Amino acid sequence: QGQAFTGLTDEYYFAFSIRDTGYTHSVNFGQKPFKYAPPAGFQPLNDANVRPVKVITRPDQFVSATLYSGNTSTQSINVGLNPDFVWIKKRSGSADHYLYDTVRGATNRIYSNTTDAESTSSTALTAFTSNGFNLGNANDVNQSSNTYVSWAWKAGGNKGTWNKNGEDVGSLINAGLNYGDTAKLNGASVGTRQGFSIVKWTQDGGGAGSQIAHGLTQAPNFVIMKHLNATSNWFVTHTSLSAATKVLYLNDNTAEDTSNDFGNTFPGATYTTTNTTGVDGREVIMYSWHDVPGLQKFGKYTGNNNADGPFIELGFRPALLWIKSASAGSSNWLAVDGTRSPHNIADEFLRLNTSGAETDSDYVDLLSNGFKVRANPNGLNSSNDTTVIYCAWAEAPTVNLFGAQSNAR
Repeated sequence: QGQAFTGLTDEYYFAFSIRDTGYTHSVNFGQKPFKYAPPAGFQPLNDANVRPVKVITRPDQFVSATLYSGNTSTQSINVGLNPDFVWIKKRSGSADHYLYDTVRGATNRIYSNTTDAESTSSTALTAFTSNGFNLGNANDVNQSSNTYVSWAWKAGGNKGTWNKNGEDVGSLINAGLNYGDTAKLNGASVGTRQGFSIVKWTQDGGGAGSQIAHGLTQAPNFVIMKHLNATSNWFVTHTSLSAATKVLYLNDNTAEDTSNDFGNTFPGATYTTTNTTGVDGREVIMYSWHDVPGLQKFGKYTGNNNADGPFIELGFRPALLWIKSASAGSSNWLAVDGTRSPHNIADEFLRLNTSGAETDSDYVDLLSNGFKVRANPNGLNSSNDTTVIYCAWAEAPTVNLFGAQSNAR
């Protein structure tokens, strides 16, 4: 099918299958000029024509996974970028997940595995630096004879209250936040190139239709919100959930729940709708990401209950991967990265919703162009997992703009 006959040699312009035997076929996928021009709308089937026009060639400038050992003193951790969002977890023992960002300010921490309000510590993460962060002697982030991982993301910088693409832009309008209920916004760090923003705002009880601008150039695929000055769940929306009326909770292992926390609608191109009924004065932090070729992708797959699990194409070799079943209960948020698991099978997992130490009971392969599930526990690849969402950030794009390819592990 889809062939143009040019005498004794066939030229194929698009995907085809050959079922006959005993014949020799010559196929031109664009490696040499065609004798006749392909029909309008068709292109040679090769990598140059299927890869995105724009690809982030250096994802390490925007996301990193870094290992370090504690010393119960002070130390500086080099993560290879100037971070705006830092996530720290002890690997060798039980401890909360500590989350910090430049919008709330260093020393202010929240915990992905609890409903606790924000707290302040002068002995944990004490400052953000040009290439990482500084630590005090707090045991949960810097105890001797213990190992830790930090995940770090670059947003829009921290030069002022309203930051965009590394600059203090002076106002929420210049930060691209002039949409929705702007009076509620308190500060932001927006990185439009990498599709990641951090926005802080205050609820005023305005109802289910509050519109909180995210500052990005397209609708986010993945959004996390948390109340800062009150106990609350971590509210998560993901565009692969079964409906806009569904949410997940980052601090919980339950399946998707029916809730209007995101106003019963997926995030839009300029703002995310939220429900603020009856919660006057609550401060909220919101982290938003959207797909960026070569850097990050957010999607879903269906479990097959087989040790030879599904393969998910990402267009990059993952540096960090989160997996959560939205359809099955008792499914933890599983996190693996290529730094803790430098070789396949990648089996060094942390659970974002628990304080537990690192385990190796679940595993995947991290590949040059995606990942493959290699196990079938509930919450990763069981027959009940009809919708398993993933959040993936890149170590290297499969093919960059210069033609180079990411390596297999």
